[in-house]
Amino acid sequence: MEEKNNNIAENNNSKDEFIISPCKLTRRILAFLGDFFITFILSVLLYEVAIMPLASITTSYNEKIKEIDANQLRIMDTLYENDLLFYENEDSKYDYNTNSSYTCDKFVEYYTFKDEDNNKYQNINEFDVISTYYFKKYDNQEAKKYIYNLFNNTSNDPNQIKFFKESDSYDLVLKDEYKDEFKAYFDEYSSMSKQGEADLELFKSNIFNYNYANIITEFAKTNQTYINCNNQINMINNSFDYMYTVCSFISFFISCIVMYLIIPLIDKKSRTLTKMILKIEYFDLKTNYFIKKRNVLFLFFLNMIENFSMLVFIPFISLGFSKIFSLTVLLIFSIVSVIYCLINLCIALGNSYNKSIKELFFNMIVIDTKASDELLIYKEQHGSK
Repeated sequence: MEEKNNNIAENNNSKDEFIISPCKLTRRILAFLGDFFITFILSVLLYEVAIMPLASITTSYNEKIKEIDANQLRIMDTLYENDLLFYENEDSKYDYNTNSSYTCDKFVEYYTFKDEDNNKYQNINEFDVISTYYFKKYDNQEAKKYIYNLFNNTSNDPNQIKFFKESDSYDLVLKDEYKDEFKAYFDEYSSMSKQGEADLELFKSNIFNYNYANIITEFAKTNQTYINCNNQINMINNSFDYMYTVCSFISFFISCIVMYLIIPLIDKKSRTLTKMILKIEYFDLKTNYFIKKRNVLFLFFLNMIENFSMLVFIPFISLGFSKIFSLTVLLIFSIVSVIYCLINLCIALGNSYNKSIKELFFNMIVIDTKASDELLIYKEQHGSK
């Protein structure tokens, strides 16, 4: 017979012999990727259209979201009550980003103008949330010294910009050069110089934002209302993470059943969808025939292991990419699967028959469908079983 698609029939000692060779590894990889992406798309659709909406109803998802919102509002109220956050008007009262920026501006305004209008700026509690926090924590002189050192950064770094004048009495007075630069920020008819913008940004970042983040972190650990609200939020978020994880597994499992169990069981040659398209199939070296249907079940579990790598990405539409990588269980399964697939690929590259773990385990190879058909014809012509 002629050589066709890796199938060779030749005469060996006057006795016909039909030799089957495996298909190219590139086609096997394409088949894997094709099945993988079809399974992934099906999993995402199931998750978004059916599994997650059903889970949201059965777990009171919307009510829990409202509970999170209520706790976050209570936290902001606690910050207001303790003079740790300001708001400009009622409409933006519960917009944290807007109000933290406004609180920062009040801080800059206070040190820019306080020495020019003592009447307006006589109450530090209305402007400087950081000093207010430490004045409540320490006695006046100790707090004054602590805040002075905090704002002047006593790290002994000669390159560190000192925004405040040196003072033995620990009075915080902004240097004149920065006052002049920052005044334009509060005058709608003036524009800041590029140097002024850079200095203001540095002042906000190094003096306000850094220290404000520290006091909020400390406050969150010591204020009981904040702790209780935070615990409630974390508990609900943990239940959400559990729900996202379970829904992802369910969507994935159903998709795998369709792709790697139902379709191969229906197909006469036990092929997956992409294997049908690429016209390749498993060939049992023990029986010299198609693999038995009972082997499809075992292959189903091994195929699932290979596809676990998609798990972490299934909820990406609802959660976004930044959130999905915090789902630890899904991430672990995905990493293990990627490692397994790489090992599989190395094993397939390391032997002449391109056998991966499952082919070695079941003593089979992947061949072209055309080769399989020619083998059946050959067996019929020679009366082989």
